[in-house]
Formats: sequence, C-alpha cells, structure tokens
Amino acid sequence: MPEPLDNAFSVYPQAGSPSEKFARTDFRTSGTEDATEFETLIETKCPRLAWARASICSCKGFNDQTEQTNPDCPKCNGLGWRYYRPVDYCVDVGRIGALDELQTSILEKANAVVVRGLMVGLAASPDIFNALGKWALGSGTLTMRPRNRVGYYDRIIQLDVVDTFSEVITVDGAGIPTRYPMHSLNFIASVDAEFSNDDVTLFGDGTLRWKTGRMPVVGTRVTLSYMHHPAWVVIEYLNVNRTSLLKLRNPAPQTPQGDTQHLPLRVLVRREHLPMDPTE
Repeated sequence: MPEPLDNAFSVYPQAGSPSEKFARTDFRTSGTEDATEFETLIETKCPRLAWARASICSCKGFNDQTEQTNPDCPKCNGLGWRYYRPVDYCVDVGRIGALDELQTSILEKANAVVVRGLMVGLAASPDIFNALGKWALGSGTLTMRPRNRVGYYDRIIQLDVVDTFSEVITVDGAGIPTRYPMHSLNFIASVDAEFSNDDVTLFGDGTLRWKTGRMPVVGTRVTLSYMHHPAWVVIEYLNVNRTSLLKLRNPAPQTPQGDTQHLPLRVLVRREHLPMDPTE
C-alpha cells in the first residue's frame, strides 16, 4: 500500500492494481484516536464560531387552530426556538485564544460555546435550487468536526468576522436597543437630524446609549448602520450521512469492512435576519 499523500486525505489502491475500480478516499488520522488531519486543519486554520443548539419552544401550539408560537413568549420572543449551550462538543481549547469583551458577551447572551468551522458563501442561483435544494440569498456552507453535530435551526455566530447591518429603531429612552451587539457604529440619523459618535456611547459589550442631553424626542424613528458579528441559522443538511465504512489502516477492524469513520459534517446556513426564500 502506498504512503499517504501529503495532505488531509489519501486515495487507495494504486492505479493498475486488481482492485483499482474500488478506489476510495480516506481521511487520515493525525496521531489522536478521534481526530483526522482534516479536523486538525479546522482547528488550526478556521475562524472561531459561537454555536448554540436550538430546541422547539414550549409555547409552540399557543393557538390551537394555527399551532403558532406565542408572540409574547419571554423565552423565545415569538420565534418558536429556544437556544441552549451544547454540553458535548469538540474543540481544541488550547487554540481558542483570547476573547475580547464583546465576544465574551456574545457567548453569554447566546448561550453558546466556541468551536471552529469552515464557512463558504454562495450566491442565489436558480440552478442551485434545482440541484441541491433551497439555496437562499445570503446562504453558505459550514463544515465542522463530526462530533459537533449541529442541528436544524442551530445558531452560529462568527466571532472573528464583522459585517454591516442596518435597522430602524424608535427612541424610547436612553438605551438604543439594536438587534445585534454592536462592534462599531457607522451611521445614525433621523429624518430631521444626523448624529455622530459624540452623541452616543458604545460600551464594550456591544450596547449603545444616548449621551445626556443628546437623545432625540421619544418616539423619533432613527436609522442605524453598524458593524456586528454575523449570525447564521442551520437550514439544511447537504450530506444526510457523512460516514465511511472503512477506516484507514485499521489493525483490528470490528467488521469485515472495517470500523465506521465519521467524516466532517457539512450543512447549509443562512443569515439569521434574511427570509428562507429571496422571493418572500
């Protein structure tokens, strides 16, 4: 058997061998019992993510006829999903690195843990809809270690990436309730006035407040543009079952074909604030 290629996977058998037509690809282990080199690359090369699991809120079925969720539910805010911190997950703690105040606050408020994953974005395309299912505007793929079994509607926040977000809020006090914790402020204005960073205070946890004497009249509608750590929601499994029946160079296989090897998990995610279908 040839020596493995100098990458995260190897192809067997050699070309021209009797079993050449059964050639297959295996992920090689990297010196640990439960990690492949591909997983090690995820831990060393990919950005950090905040991951929270999703569970259907107990308020679902609030209306007997429509089975809708309670729009005033204090636990899910009418979304129908509650998020909780995973208790069984895999991450190289030694490679997490330092987290700033905003990142730490995001983890606490989102009931999330730090993991790593490879995210690749894709634009909406009619051909993709037909071939792979429902790709939506703002969708992308996420690849994670197989032990980190993300589920439908799980929430993923990119801790090492910032992006722009815009929203309109109604002034109702000194606090400015933005949808996402704010990394930095780009623009803030009402119909009648434009404000600046001199009019507000941005705290380390991402909250924003009007400075004394700078707040507009209560009821004023204000538009904001700011930088934030993007949030995503898992909407589809691109590979229903990512396992291999053979394990590379297994000295004591448990079956005639070898042990089952779980491969890195790949799912489809979309930006949390966007609809599932770009036509909606």
